[in-house]
Amino acid sequence: MKTRKDFELDQAPPRTIKDIIVEELSYAELGSKTSNPLQFQSLDDLMQAVFARIEQQALATYHSNEIWALRQWVLGNILKDEIVNEATVKIADGIIDPVRSWQEQQPFDPIEYFNQQLVRKSPSTQKAYLLTATRFVGMIGRKKYYDDEDVLKYVRWMDKHYDDNNSYAQECIKLAQFLRRLPNADRHRQLPIDIPKVPKKKKYVHAFSLDELETLCWASVICNIPYNMTLRLIASTIYGRRCQELTDFKVNISKNGESSTILFPVKKGGEEVAHPLPDSLIPLFRPPVEAISRAGLQKWLRQVCDEIGITLPYKGGYHSIRRRVATIVKHAIKSDIDTHKFMRWAEPRELSILAQYDQTRYEDVDKLVLSVHPIVKIWEEIMPYLLDLNRSYKLFYHNAYYAHQCEDKGSLVETNRT
Repeated sequence: MKTRKDFELDQAPPRTIKDIIVEELSYAELGSKTSNPLQFQSLDDLMQAVFARIEQQALATYHSNEIWALRQWVLGNILKDEIVNEATVKIADGIIDPVRSWQEQQPFDPIEYFNQQLVRKSPSTQKAYLLTATRFVGMIGRKKYYDDEDVLKYVRWMDKHYDDNNSYAQECIKLAQFLRRLPNADRHRQLPIDIPKVPKKKKYVHAFSLDELETLCWASVICNIPYNMTLRLIASTIYGRRCQELTDFKVNISKNGESSTILFPVKKGGEEVAHPLPDSLIPLFRPPVEAISRAGLQKWLRQVCDEIGITLPYKGGYHSIRRRVATIVKHAIKSDIDTHKFMRWAEPRELSILAQYDQTRYEDVDKLVLSVHPIVKIWEEIMPYLLDLNRSYKLFYHNAYYAHQCEDKGSLVETNRT
């Protein structure tokens, strides 16, 4: 057996992808024939294919082709037999550096291009659409145009992974949007398959009744709910906020109590405009707002509903409150455009030109709604009992009173010294 001199290998450990590939390939000649199916001049082409393969694997595994995903895939696969330490991380960086260089040299990145087309979508919608796009590109690879054969290859994968028509159809819809938004693509392109119809949503999804909502409000007294949760309950039953918007919000109470506001981080493209606080309920909003997780809020609501005997169905939650609040507001002010403004929804298409021409200020709409809001009246009835019987509120105001007394005594002592 004779070793070809032009393929003599360095005895040092491999630190790049090229080193690993060259080491793995057999360059020994046997009977004047080489067992290596590739010629030396095609090794650079091989490297290009390897870089593309690593990116596809990172996309398929982590739904990202950024550097963290490339490094994680290298550590979990190429260096999987090594103990992850500073040395292996350096080796991993050496491996992915040429991949990053290859990415930068590519004329087109369909994932980044598609991401730019989604800038006006909400974060949750962007995430859902990009998840489909990264799965598709991870399987098929980078292209400016994908033919029907590429689509069918992905559809065969979908057939094995989606059992219900709803998930299957939604995946098809998102895939079609990705294909239609590529450069020079047909904006009306159809997939080469029959997409099942998405089951229509029930017209009447779960919402609390007004009586159940009142019972839920009184639970703040009956169940001695801490003020951190009571604040969420007040905000959701008056303003109808989403669960994610209730995790952390800002309350601004002015010194004289007037012009106090509450600002929620609006999701799904709505308007982030502060709501005025009802003057009569200012004492309930004085405690500090402490952030809480979305899962914690959902779990707490279920526990309270179980305790007071309200049936909360599967997937029922803060949207069950939100639907009732929207219905209450609609019936109270009898105006579609004002209901949309109070709920801070995105500009409604069905109201068309009216939404653009209506100049009513959000503040005026909010004040009108709060003046006739039946849940505001309920909280006004509850507030004296809440402040008198709820341990959490009593402790807060007790501590606030003595803190104020200490400040006054400190000021008096300082005056006497002077």
